[in-house]
Amino acid sequence: MQIWRLTLLLLVLVCFSSFAWAIKSHFVSNRMSIFMRLTAIFGLVSTGLQILAIFDVEHFDSIRLVGSTLLYAVSLALFWWTVSVTRSRRLSVAFSKDEPQYLLQAGPYRFVRHPFYTAYSFFWVAGFIAVLRWYLIPAIAVMLASYLCAARMEEAKFKSSDLRELYEGYRSNTGMFLPRLRGSRNA
Repeated sequence: MQIWRLTLLLLVLVCFSSFAWAIKSHFVSNRMSIFMRLTAIFGLVSTGLQILAIFDVEHFDSIRLVGSTLLYAVSLALFWWTVSVTRSRRLSVAFSKDEPQYLLQAGPYRFVRHPFYTAYSFFWVAGFIAVLRWYLIPAIAVMLASYLCAARMEEAKFKSSDLRELYEGYRSNTGMFLPRLRGSRNA
């Protein structure tokens, strides 16, 4: 097996295993919502497609390989950095209906409001960049839409909580999924 194919396969498996571990062991969940269950199932299927695509490619473009490898690495680094920051104040699993009890602004939360979703998004984009298979595009679109819906739901919970004023200040200075450029006002 080519070294690049093996490298990509290993990165996909390490990333997905990390994400699956978090759902089961890191995030707090009394009962997983149907939306979270569907997101998890679709993520598993989409990861399978990503693995099939890696085996479908005959020759890998070196520039795309380097780019996708870096994105996988950034995804993992951001994910585990966020885990380290949330270890003592664990967050609810996506699509939970609980009210927020605290606002994290340390570590990656200084730069983006939803670093877990950013890490996951980098994973999906990395897979597409590596193999350029059209059938991965719907998977990326569904997963990114899922993260956007979950993020908006979480932000709505903050807006109706006792933390609304603190959160509004945080929101006005911090990008949703990507760091805010100085002077920009994206939501």
